[in-house]
Amino acid sequence: MSETTAQSRPRSTAFTLLRMTAQGEAAHHAAGGEGPPPADMDMYGALTAALETWRDAGRLRPQALVLIEWLATEHAAY
Repeated sequence: MSETTAQSRPRSTAFTLLRMTAQGEAAHHAAGGEGPPPADMDMYGALTAALETWRDAGRLRPQALVLIEWLATEHAAY
């Protein structure tokens, strides 16, 4: 994840993570994979970078809560 993305708002981060999840699922199933795809270390790095950026800026709790809300809402919508 780029530095710009790590400093983004929760909505942007949530959309990035959702897109990464969908692409990983699609690639896994297109390759004939069964069950959930393997762990996505790029997504883990993106989420970790965002959370560390918010923590360092003293905004971890509010930003993380908004991120969780966006992820839950968008995931449920799909």
